[in-house]
Amino acid sequence: MNAIAATPRPVRAPRATAHLLGRSLGLVVAAALAVMGCGGKTGTYVVVRVEGTVPGTIARIELAFTYQGSTRQHSFAEASGPVTLPSDGAFKMTGVGPIMVTARALDGAGDELGRGSASGTVRADEVETLTITLGEAVDGGLPDGGGSDGGLPDLAVLPASHDYGVAATGAPSPAYELVVSNPGVATAAPPVVVLAGTDRPDFALTANGCTGALLSGASCKVSVAFSPLTQGLKSARLEVQAAGVTATAQLTGVAVPPASLSLSPLLHDAGRAVVGQSGSVVSFMVRNNGAVPTGDLVAALQGDDAAHFTLASQSCGAPLGPGDGCTVSVRFTPTGSPGQRTASLTVTGAPGGTGVAAVTGMAMAPGTLTVKPETSNLGARGVGLASTPLLFTVTNTGAPTSPLVTALTGTNQADFAIRNAGCQGVALGSELSCTLEVVMTPSAGGTRTASLTVASASGGAVAALSGVGLAPAALDLEPASHDFGSLPVGATAAQLFTISNTGGMPSQPVVMALSNGAADLAIGNSTCGVALAAGASCTVNLVFTPRTAGTRSAQLTATAASASATVTVSGVGVPAGALVAIPTTRTFADTLVGQQGESSVITIRNDGQVSSGALAVQLTGTGAADFDLVTTDCGAQTLAAGATCMLTVRFRPQSAGLHATSLQVVASPGGTAIATLSGRGLAPARLELVPPSYDYGSVVTGQQSPDVAFTLANLGDLPTDQVTVQTSGTDAASFVASGCGGQVIAAHASCTIQVRFVAQGTGQRTASLTASATMGGTVTSSLTGRAGAPAVLVVTPLQRNFGSVATGAEATAQVRVRNSGELPTGPLSFSFGGAEPGSYAVVVPSGAGECAVNQVLAGAEACNLKLRFRPTSAGAKDATVTVSATPGGSVPVSLSGTGQ
Repeated sequence: MNAIAATPRPVRAPRATAHLLGRSLGLVVAAALAVMGCGGKTGTYVVVRVEGTVPGTIARIELAFTYQGSTRQHSFAEASGPVTLPSDGAFKMTGVGPIMVTARALDGAGDELGRGSASGTVRADEVETLTITLGEAVDGGLPDGGGSDGGLPDLAVLPASHDYGVAATGAPSPAYELVVSNPGVATAAPPVVVLAGTDRPDFALTANGCTGALLSGASCKVSVAFSPLTQGLKSARLEVQAAGVTATAQLTGVAVPPASLSLSPLLHDAGRAVVGQSGSVVSFMVRNNGAVPTGDLVAALQGDDAAHFTLASQSCGAPLGPGDGCTVSVRFTPTGSPGQRTASLTVTGAPGGTGVAAVTGMAMAPGTLTVKPETSNLGARGVGLASTPLLFTVTNTGAPTSPLVTALTGTNQADFAIRNAGCQGVALGSELSCTLEVVMTPSAGGTRTASLTVASASGGAVAALSGVGLAPAALDLEPASHDFGSLPVGATAAQLFTISNTGGMPSQPVVMALSNGAADLAIGNSTCGVALAAGASCTVNLVFTPRTAGTRSAQLTATAASASATVTVSGVGVPAGALVAIPTTRTFADTLVGQQGESSVITIRNDGQVSSGALAVQLTGTGAADFDLVTTDCGAQTLAAGATCMLTVRFRPQSAGLHATSLQVVASPGGTAIATLSGRGLAPARLELVPPSYDYGSVVTGQQSPDVAFTLANLGDLPTDQVTVQTSGTDAASFVASGCGGQVIAAHASCTIQVRFVAQGTGQRTASLTASATMGGTVTSSLTGRAGAPAVLVVTPLQRNFGSVATGAEATAQVRVRNSGELPTGPLSFSFGGAEPGSYAVVVPSGAGECAVNQVLAGAEACNLKLRFRPTSAGAKDATVTVSATPGGSVPVSLSGTGQ
């Protein structure tokens, strides 16, 4: 039926009850709802039928509804609580649950003639019909049909039984409410509510609203949850006891294992994938290991590397029944840098908990090749000789490569060869390696270079190859020739020759020899005669001593097995000559440092009997840099006997002081002509101001300090020009300078500048004393001083009475000493006078802020002078203490006390 239509037949007093009243009443209908059929009224309804026979005349019947935790009295003209009495007389219910209805038959005086009750369950969109049979009241108590003795309370539990169905162990079911009512006529004492039965630990009393006395017709609620501890069929009883009456409700339920999610496998390796590319997909089985369904399932990836995995597909989402399963697939798609990635796959349901599994994968860079060693030197080998093979390892640190191609390139690639081509055509898997060997066979001497290249479709690697080809031993003689020039007869000249092995291999021992007119030539000291390593050398000294005049020529030969080298040497013997310098000494005028001084002409003459050799001119000695050779017609020429040449020398000092050098003209033959040169360099004027700074200390505002002398000295060798003296800076007006202004200070002389501080205003004053001259530079001294009001000592109080003090005891007191001026005082001193000065003394300071002897008080600073009174006899003890400082003044303080 889709709808319920009802026609009420209410009892109305007095007219409507005439044919219904009397002891012979067979049926009294308080509210009879006749079901008419589908298609009419829809909703949740209760039909109550009242039957039975009672003595007396019934004036009215009252109904009491116990529903949803409360009891309501109803008549046909009013509505209350969850029971609605519409105008057509139908009882339309709000909500669902157990219900008890009690009917009372009353006479015109309101006395009860009979009573009865019935219970049932209100269900949504259904009609519940309750039939109540009235019992006759006995002595004003319960009717016989009430099921209890007259005048006693009664108990009932609704519903009388409840099945919780299936619940998981450890997961309490929702609490279920049961209604306890008192259909009796007397008030019941507070009920005792307990759980009983074999499985009572699997049920829990979660709420007890029946803690007070239960009035007649009243009800209360009790809540019980099914909380199974173990699996299986469970049953218990809810017992409610009061005044010897026990009402029960049977409770049942089935306990099963809870929903529990698990994932398998617990760890799945997605293998390797190239960064930026999708890798393989792995699948996880999700299973409900419990005996009850899970909630909706949610799969998620978690962990620091979760972004590198994606959910590829899944059949999970809806709840899983007991033992059922679903799958979740995860794809590995790494990004970023290569390396291991790990994430957690979680599948969560409520109920069901969370199943967790781990998924890992290795992120790989694209095929990346390395060659080790990256650079290699195959050593040195003789031309045409093969080196020892060098092993190279090629490693793929990324994804698998295509077949490898190996090759040699570079300048000297023909000198290198791949002997063991173990990598050619090999496709390297990830983290796999192959090896190959390279040898060098130099075709020529010197450094040989090439490159080893290993390539694949995704990239390659290069190793640098080098080695040295060693050429056969070869000798080189340097210099390639030598002319000893003209040498006076009997004179000696020597020349050092170097023999080098320019080949790549060691030589045999080197032998030196002279040939062709070597009478005036001789081999002197020599380091040769031994084998020379490649690049090594030895030396030999060749000496020329002409015995007679004339030209000499010969060959010097170095031989080492098949290697040899030869040079030609020559020389001329000439009669001896004699060169002289005119004048032999020359002193130049004093010259300013860095300036060009005077010039002087020196004449060189050949006083010998034969022409000289080529003239060589040079300046020697520590002062050579202070002289310039300006012009000369003596350089590289020869002087005939008696001939002369001239040269010009200029003095140009680089530093102050005396400088000397030798002008030497040398010829062979001819000897050496020497002229000694000297001169003095003068330092320019340079000012110095001493002291560089001065602090005038503190000066009373409006007064001035004594003059302070500053010495301005010229440290140079030349006088200054006129000197300018001035004070400058923010407080220049506070400093007055005199002296030295307009003077010229001679070399190494000085003058005095007098400066005094004129105190103006208050506070620190600063300025600069500057002296300058165009020739002498600028020098500065910093000036400082402090201006302010003079120091003035103020002492408070000026009288201090220590009171009465026992003889031998002592008392202390203090006065405040303050500098009221802006400038500091001189050192403090304290002196006692008066009639009893010996009874008083200054206490040595023991804390901060106490005055001390020789303490200096800054402007506005104060301290506490602590005094002690210690009488040695009875009587008045008067004295004074004078606080003094220069500057600051003196302040006497009167002291008094009495000895007892």
